[in-house]
Amino acid sequence: MLRHEVTVLRRTQPKPRWDWADRVVLAALIRRLPTTLRTHRLVTPGTVLR
Repeated sequence: MLRHEVTVLRRTQPKPRWDWADRVVLAALIRRLPTTLRTHRLVTPGTVLR
């Protein structure tokens, strides 16, 4: 039952499309992270901007 509900929700709510402004803001926020968090991040500002 739950799988069916998730499937229906995925069909009705498509993935959001990010434009360049969204990517720039996210990259700037990633750069503002403390150094302890920046060393363990999986997403880099360069990756977000690509």
